[in-house]
This record gives sequence, structure tokens and C-alpha cells, in this order.
Amino acid sequence: MDSADTHVPLLRHFSSYAAAKGRDVDVELLAELLRLRDSYDDLEATFWPAGSVEHLLLERWPSKAMIAAPDAEVLVESLDAWFRFLRRTRRMSGRSADPKELTREARRVAPRMGEVSADRSHWSSTKVLMDFGRSRGIELDNLPDEESLQAALDRTSAAWSALPLAERRRLMPDVSGRGHRDDLSECERLVEEHGVDDPVIALLMSFDSRLPGGKLPRPDVTGAQFQRAPYVQQVVELAEWARNGQPLTDRDVLRLAPSRDAFAELGLEAWTRSQLERRDHDESLPGVARVGRERWIEDEIAKPWRSAADCDALDRLWFGGGSQPDSSRSRGARSSGGLPRTGAPRSGSTSE
Repeated sequence: MDSADTHVPLLRHFSSYAAAKGRDVDVELLAELLRLRDSYDDLEATFWPAGSVEHLLLERWPSKAMIAAPDAEVLVESLDAWFRFLRRTRRMSGRSADPKELTREARRVAPRMGEVSADRSHWSSTKVLMDFGRSRGIELDNLPDEESLQAALDRTSAAWSALPLAERRRLMPDVSGRGHRDDLSECERLVEEHGVDDPVIALLMSFDSRLPGGKLPRPDVTGAQFQRAPYVQQVVELAEWARNGQPLTDRDVLRLAPSRDAFAELGLEAWTRSQLERRDHDESLPGVARVGRERWIEDEIAKPWRSAADCDALDRLWFGGGSQPDSSRSRGARSSGGLPRTGAPRSGSTSE
């Protein structure tokens, strides 16, 4: 069910209640407010904690609502009637603030809503693009079906992409100096910051200041650097270890016993330990806070393998390794003469 349809029965009852009480309310406005809360905050229409009205009117509406800010008096009257309706009909969540406090909150922030909503720095990237489409005469409201809407969105996106980058940056709000915005994901933040509509391009642009300049190094330089890389050295060591042959499964990957031998002989415990230490900065992983960081790392290293798939240190080397084993050998006697080429089954699927 669409979030707009979710509240239809409740709003119908509210409309009857308001009429009986002689309250002059804007039901369509209230429907939009409830839609925003449901779509972006996952809040029930009956749950209104302290501070939620201010968040809705000064953050969520300016960022996401596609219509102009409403009259402050109409807004406060509609919300006050809504809170009283929920309390009188016993629909108000017990975790909500007092209706009178919620109305005072609405009356305090409603006069600022128009000014904040008009400030483009508070707009989300979607709102900017929709406004841009309308400025180009692209109708985005009251379209007959989803195909028409998608066609309008495609035209908007094409027109936006055709703009010079400087113009896109001028139109798109600069989020870098606005502090924290809890309605923006990292992907949205980068898209807005760099004025593009492709998150991959935005990510690449975010690396620009960290990329080296000048000419690329020659292959004779990079080749030597790759050869000295710890990962490449470990792949070579694994290939050397497997040179005389190691037993494989019917999927041409190492069996469990030789996998354990390779882990020990190649000293892969050090890599495993370093990865566990990296993962555990905030002690947020399950079990870490209970036993402590050092104890958790030791327990993870000592954990028995059910298959070679449990060994990340070996999997990364096996997947990046060398030659394909001879498939003509019998299944039970096959052995590795080196390592599978990239694209062969990974040790991540190895089983005894």
C-alpha cells in the first residue's frame, strides 16, 4: 500500500471529527505531513514524541516536500485538531508528548517554516531536480500513469546532465558547510556536493584531491613495485607451496586439511590478526563488548574451520592465483599444480 493511502481511513475519521467540532482544518496538508513522516522517518501517524513537530516542519518539510510552505495559522490549527483527535479517540501512542505541548511546539516553529523552506541549502537533491524540471517546463504533477512520470523524470535528468558542471553546482545545495543532515546518506551527500546525478561519478570526484598528479609511472617502475607488494609475495609463496601438487575437491579447490597446512606454513595468522584488529575499533561487533577486544580477537583466530571457506586469509590468495589444474586426472587423485586462474571456483566454496 502506498504511504499516502495508508492514512486514508484515519484521515476520513479525522475529517468527520473536525467538522463535528467546528474546526477549520486542511486535511490535504495533514496528509502530506503524515506522508513525509511515514516515508522518511518511519513514524506512525499516532506517535508524536517531543521534538518531532519541529523536526517535521523545519527539517523534513524543507528538505523533501514538493509544495510551498503552508500558512502558519492553518498549519497550527490543523495540527492542534489532529493531536486532540488522537487523544480524544484514544489513538495517541502512549509514548507521545502531551498534545498541548505538541501544539505549543508547532506554534513556536511554524512562523519560521516558510523562510527555511525557501532556502535551497535545505533542499534534498531530488527536490532540486524536480524544481529544475518545472523550471524547464517539464510537468511532474498530476500525470496519468507511472510511464508518463518516468518519461518526465528522464527528460529532467537529461536536461540536468546537459548543464555545465559549474551551473549544476550553483543550483545544487552545498552540504559541506551545513553540518550534519540526518536525512542525507553518504551517497546523497556526495551527489549534492559535486553537482552530479550519478553516485559513482560523485564518488570518483570525491577522490580527486587525493589522486597523484603528473604522468603515470612507466611499467618498468610499477612492475617492480607490484612484485614487492606483500599480497603478490604471498601469492607467489602459495604457488611455490602448491608446486608439487596438493589434493583438490571435485570443484578444483584445496581440501580442508592442506588448507590448514597452507595457513600455518605461509604465516597467514598475522594477516588474519591485523584484519580483526581493524574491524574492531568501536567494539560494536557481537560479543566484543562482553569478552573484551583482545580476548575476542584470540577467540576468532582459534575458532575451528568447518571448511576452507572460513579462512579469508587463504581465500584472497587462492582466488588471485596462477594456473588451472589438469582436469584429466581422476577425481580422487587430482592435485593442484599451482593455483586456479581467476574465475575458477574460489576457496570460499571449498568443502571437505
